[in-house]
Amino acid sequence: MKKLTVLGAMCASAAFAAVPVIDPASVTVEQRGNRTVVISYDLNAATEGDAEPAIVTVDILTNAVGEAAASIGGEHLWTLSGDVNRIVPQGSRKILWQPHKEGMGEWTLPALQVQAVVTAWATNAPPAYWVIDCETPKDRSTDRYYPNAEQIPQTVTNIVYKTEKIVFRRIASSGVTWRQGASTDDYSGAQTYETPRYVTFSYDYYMGVFELTRGQYARISSNFSYRMAFDKTDGATDEDYASARPLTGNPTYYQPNGWDQGTNFDPSASRIRTLNAGLLNVKNRLGLNVDIPTQAEFEYACRAGTTNLWVSGEGSFGDYAWYSGNSSTGPQDFHDVGLKLPNAWGIYDIQGNVWELGLDWSYRDRGRTSDPVWDYMGPAKDANENYRIQYGGCVKNSKNDCRASFYGRIAPAQPTGMHANDANYTLGIRLVVIMQ
Repeated sequence: MKKLTVLGAMCASAAFAAVPVIDPASVTVEQRGNRTVVISYDLNAATEGDAEPAIVTVDILTNAVGEAAASIGGEHLWTLSGDVNRIVPQGSRKILWQPHKEGMGEWTLPALQVQAVVTAWATNAPPAYWVIDCETPKDRSTDRYYPNAEQIPQTVTNIVYKTEKIVFRRIASSGVTWRQGASTDDYSGAQTYETPRYVTFSYDYYMGVFELTRGQYARISSNFSYRMAFDKTDGATDEDYASARPLTGNPTYYQPNGWDQGTNFDPSASRIRTLNAGLLNVKNRLGLNVDIPTQAEFEYACRAGTTNLWVSGEGSFGDYAWYSGNSSTGPQDFHDVGLKLPNAWGIYDIQGNVWELGLDWSYRDRGRTSDPVWDYMGPAKDANENYRIQYGGCVKNSKNDCRASFYGRIAPAQPTGMHANDANYTLGIRLVVIMQ
């Protein structure tokens, strides 16, 4: 094994007390021949007797071009394997990297200088991207974590992440106070139920970068036990497993006797409850506290740290969304997920394509105050307005009706009779996981 000229092996620890630490002196970078690179490190307890594991990630820096050390780019790290991008127990660990498979050729330069920056993350403060396997949904050992989208192998828009796996993006919202809603100064057509107010979150959450697809649901459920909008049949087909089209139909509709919580709620608790048997099936099969977003969670992620009502900002909305300006409006005319540009936080199709079911009960006929709120989830269920809300617009809607502050409302669905010609066939869902 040949040792590379090491510019300096580095380590880091992402915040939160009790996260295990990487011993800087233990980090080495060696090469087997001209191919596989081996990065070794020791993961130790932050305090004596603490056996907590950590999520470990790595970046490779080089100054081989004679400049300051810089990352080689996440797209060159797709062949990483071993004790990396997952939850790792304490001890002496190794990461394998095969740059020759990354289109980087045989690394034979004798003066090559690299840094391996190994980072340990607390399991309750993980990296930005979390990938779970739909085929082994309850096996957390198959979960993978990445500090940025570029490190996700084959790019996040690969069909694998639309049918076989689910990619979640961490939304760093804890302690953030932001302005929700829109006034007529923001948009001349703003409604009273969009009255601006300040919202503060006490928690972070993960959100699916895509709307849940037919392929993902087929794998999670092992079958379609709830009829789909397309074909009105039970049982998943090969076409279903390969489908990156948003999940619509009975699994996305809710029952009228679902969540009945007031304006305050515990974000760490299970919120789906009896919302819908299809969604409960997803939750139980994944073994995670998955949910659908509240209006505040949806709008905050949609705006992605900006004050924009549309994900395109000053750009072309059609580059980011499927809506009436670039789509047909007949039955089944929504599109595969992830074909348009994402918003600034890497969330795709958060406006347009299909409506997305929300957790809140509608308060359209009850108004909304401008009073600041904390962890707001909407009003309690009202016997006179038995509607849930839906966000983001769909292929049938104008750009204006896709704005971040706008929502539609949807009446309870009946458990039978759903088909592609129903008015609400464009209702889909996007999953969230509340961090505890």
